[in-house]
Amino acid sequence: MREALAGLRAAFRNRSIRRLQLAEIGSTTGLWAYTVALGVYAYGEGGAAAVGLVMVIRTLPSAVLAPFLAVLSDRHSRRRVMLISDLVGATALVGMAAVAEAGLPAGLAYGLAACSSIAGTAFTPARAALLPSLADTPEELTAANTAASTIESIGSFAGPAIGGLIVSGRNGFDEHGLHQRCGAK
Repeated sequence: MREALAGLRAAFRNRSIRRLQLAEIGSTTGLWAYTVALGVYAYGEGGAAAVGLVMVIRTLPSAVLAPFLAVLSDRHSRRRVMLISDLVGATALVGMAAVAEAGLPAGLAYGLAACSSIAGTAFTPARAALLPSLADTPEELTAANTAASTIESIGSFAGPAIGGLIVSGRNGFDEHGLHQRCGAK
C-alpha cells in the first residue's frame, strides 16, 4: 500500500502525467459504474439472458476490432485518439440513458453499448503509447505505471459501488433495492 501511494505521489508531481491519471480515474470509475447500470437495465428488460447478451454485444466487437484500433494511436495523434474515443463513448452513454428513459427498444441501448466499448478499445493503447513521452525520467515512468495500475484497481472497486448506488436510488426500486419491473418480490 505504501508503494502504491508513493507511486501516486511521484506520478502526480508531473503536470502532464497528473492530468492523464486524473482522466483515467474518471474513465475507469465511469466504465465500471456504467457496466453495473447496464447490467441492471438489461436484467429489467429481459432477465439473465439479456444481461449475457448485452455483455457479449459489448465485448465481442471490441475484441475483434482491438488489433485494428490499436494502430490508430500509431498513425494519429494519441491525444486526439483519446479525445475522440472519450467523446464517442460519452455520447453513446448519453444515448443509452435517453433510450432507457424514453422506454425505447432495449436493442438500441445494446447497440450504443457496443459503440461505447469499441470507442473505449482505442483509448487504452493510445494512453499506453502517450505515457512514456510524458515522463521526464525512467523512475517517473515507473511511478506513472504504478499509479495507473493503482487507479485501475481502485476504479474497478469504486465504479461498481457508485453504479449500484445510482441504480438503487432511482425511482421504481422498492425497499429491498429490487426493480419492480424485474418482477422481484
